[in-house]
Amino acid sequence: MSSVTSDRPVIRIYQPGQVCAVSVCQSTVTVWIQSPTGDQTDSVLVQIPCRDTAQANKVACYWASTWEIPAEFVGLQS
Repeated sequence: MSSVTSDRPVIRIYQPGQVCAVSVCQSTVTVWIQSPTGDQTDSVLVQIPCRDTAQANKVACYWASTWEIPAEFVGLQS
């Protein structure tokens, strides 16, 4: 389900499980979500396209801060 605020879409994602890592590759943020069962064999990856690397780094930092992800599991791009 999505809703629109102003001219920007807001997409609501419900995925049970803990966000465990976030990384940036060029202008895309990848969020790693553990399996809700704790099984190490599966996970969900959510990719968030951004305008550029600077925006992707800001989005990744926001996710890392919100989910209290340790620094060693946050991959930013310079």
